[in-house]
This record gives sequence, structure tokens and C-alpha cells, in this order.
Amino acid sequence: MKNLPSDKWREWIVENQDKWYLYARQQSRSEADAQDILQESVLAIWHQTTSSRSPELPHTGAVFTAIRYRAMNFGRASDRRQRRQEEYSFLLWEQQTDENRYGADEQKLLLEALRGLPEAQAETVTLKIWGGLTFQEIANICDCSINTITARYRQALLKLQKELKGTFSQ
Repeated sequence: MKNLPSDKWREWIVENQDKWYLYARQQSRSEADAQDILQESVLAIWHQTTSSRSPELPHTGAVFTAIRYRAMNFGRASDRRQRRQEEYSFLLWEQQTDENRYGADEQKLLLEALRGLPEAQAETVTLKIWGGLTFQEIANICDCSINTITARYRQALLKLQKELKGTFSQ
């Protein structure tokens, strides 16, 4: 097969992967991010080297450099995505709260409580309430069973109810 790493490359990667991973983990926000950043960095260096037809393996520092820049870009993109989601969710809350039946402080409490939920539960509540989707549609999007989605939704509502108990008066 064309363009597969040679044994020499594989040995080089195995020899250095632990130190690269430790650096990627230090530069990123999660283990999963570190793994993605490391993989993308090694692949980028491999593509650069194979396209230049250089018989030499690159210096290990090239991978550290690639990790550093990919981690910075990944972090910036994550921050931008988070800000957009927060801004958009706040606008949705304003639209969805019965013509602003709740004040800004109460809306802020609602958003904070939603952010405090596990990611899967918050996603389910968001898709159900703001997205107006059925449980079956949410199950299809999340690639899991409808029973899982209804359980997540029920658990999320119980947690929100407990968190916000006494906050809102009818």
C-alpha cells in the first residue's frame, strides 16, 4: 500500500509517543482532546515529510511544535464555540420563557442550572425544549435508544427541579 508509514516511522512514533502525549495532555483541556491533537500533529508531520521526499525522520521537536499550535487553535475554537452557544442559548431562553415571564436573574439561574447538568442530559433538554423535537428524533440524532433519551430527560428535569426548588413562584 502506498503512503503507509514505514517500520522506521512506526518505531520512531512508539519511541516518542509517551512524551508527546504528556505534552499534548498538558496543552489541552481533556484526554480526548490531547489524543486528537497528538494524532493530528503526527499525521501532519508525516504528510510534510513524505511530501518532501526526505529520507530522514523529522526531529521530535517538530511534533512538539505541531502539538503546541494545534492545541492553541483547538482551545480558541472551543472558546468561540462555547461563547456562541452561551449567547444563543440565552437568546432562546428569552424567547421561550412565556414572553419573558421570568426576569434576567431567573433566566441566568435557569441557564446555570442547565450548564450544571451532565452533557448528555443538557443536550437532551435543549433538543426537547428549545429544539421542539420528539424523543424519537432526539434518539436518532444522539444515536441511542428512545428509552435512554426519555431517562436522560426525566433525570435532567428532576435535577433541575431540585436545583431550582423555591426559585420560581407561579
